Amino acid sequence: MLNELVLQTAIVATADGVAHENNVSPFFPRHKVIARVDMSGFSGTVLVEGSDTGLFAGEETTLFTTGAQTTEDRPLQGEITLPNYVRSTVTRSAGTVDFVKLISGN
Repeated sequence: MLNELVLQTAIVATADGVAHENNVSPFFPRHKVIARVDMSGFSGTVLVEGSDTGLFAGEETTLFTTGAQTTEDRPLQGEITLPNYVRSTVTRSAGTVDFVKLISGN
């Protein structure tokens, strides 16, 4: 069974998402999940960032990045290991990020 944690949806601006604490099964620290980003005509970059403190004030690390995209209409995903907190960050110049989510098979 797949479990999902949606970090952001319908993103049409450059923005940092809300920090999500990984404290609900199956989303716990050190658990491996898939970070997935779906986009429509998107130009920009999407990051999934992690933090052990939840402050995201310079101590965060990049767990996943789409890299620079130009008018993309495809999903991108990769495996990450969860820290205590995660958030998504979008730098956008066109199009929409339909969603950024974490997927666990447990």
